[in-house]
Amino acid sequence: PHLIPRLGTSRSPMATAGRLLRLGGGRDVLHVAVMPCFDKKMEAGRRDFLWDGGAGGVEVKDVDLVLTTSELLSLVRDAAGEHDADAAFLCREDDGAAHAALPA
Repeated sequence: PHLIPRLGTSRSPMATAGRLLRLGGGRDVLHVAVMPCFDKKMEAGRRDFLWDGGAGGVEVKDVDLVLTTSELLSLVRDAAGEHDADAAFLCREDDGAAHAALPA
């Protein structure tokens, strides 16, 4: 409890980018963040990242949706199908973890 006054109040880069997008007139844009960590999903859902959008008291989220990099790679794999060699190369799995690999 004695360290609480020393906690930082800065926003994460994801939340900052979302707020800048919204303030720049992007209230009608679907803001999707692709992040490597599942914790960003919880962060995006926090109530302190909601603010009054001014349109009839509607609350606006800084970030609408968070996809992890693993989820994005799964979506690419599913969309490409099993017979797409380029997608298979770009979305390979090594040691149980998904990695995006670029051709040399």
